[in-house]
Amino acid sequence: MKKSESWVPSRNLATTSPTKPPLHTVDGIHWTAEVDIQIPGNGSVEYSYHIYRDGRTIRTEWNSLPRILHVADNPKKVYRIEDCWKNLPEQQYFYTSAFTESLLAHRERSAAPKSYKKGLLIKAYAPCIDSDHCLALCGNQKALGDWNPDKAALMSDIDFPEWQVEVDAGKISFPLEYKFVLYNKKERRAVAWENNPNRYMADPQIAANETLVSATVMYTSIFLHGKVPE
Repeated sequence: MKKSESWVPSRNLATTSPTKPPLHTVDGIHWTAEVDIQIPGNGSVEYSYHIYRDGRTIRTEWNSLPRILHVADNPKKVYRIEDCWKNLPEQQYFYTSAFTESLLAHRERSAAPKSYKKGLLIKAYAPCIDSDHCLALCGNQKALGDWNPDKAALMSDIDFPEWQVEVDAGKISFPLEYKFVLYNKKERRAVAWENNPNRYMADPQIAANETLVSATVMYTSIFLHGKVPE
């Protein structure tokens, strides 16, 4: 299995951990690395980003919630990961165990998203969602409900407060436009849109046996008192 990463850091030297392969840059802004790894026995890979100078760590991203990638049992699979550096989030207390394991705990987690031969995996952090609700993706594709929020693609809470969903990229007609939606699982309907312009993705040219992981949406704020517009 091959893991290819691109990342926008805040300084000039970066590596991943724990094996620490170095990332490389040509413009000082975008950093990339390509790593071949064995499929782990538990089906998931944990990693984080660090900045090194003269062989010493000088900065580590916020890692209270480790990055987790659930991978397919396919040795030919390639994951192309688009990440961004994780700084300490605003309202950090929502990410503490008092909320994620008590007040807003999701005790019965959904499974990891289904993998596709050509996949687009979208992730987002949204801690202020109780177990009766989930985050969903609504957009200009049939797989995302064709802008009907009640037919949005529901996201998995397997790594709550991170949410994720994979869609079949072979059935997407790019460019892709979408928004995050708050969905009431008991009532089976959407109850709120995120308060942002449409998110846009041009054709990323996903190859066969490749999944593009878009993990650049951090700390999405979407709240239970929102209302779906008519």
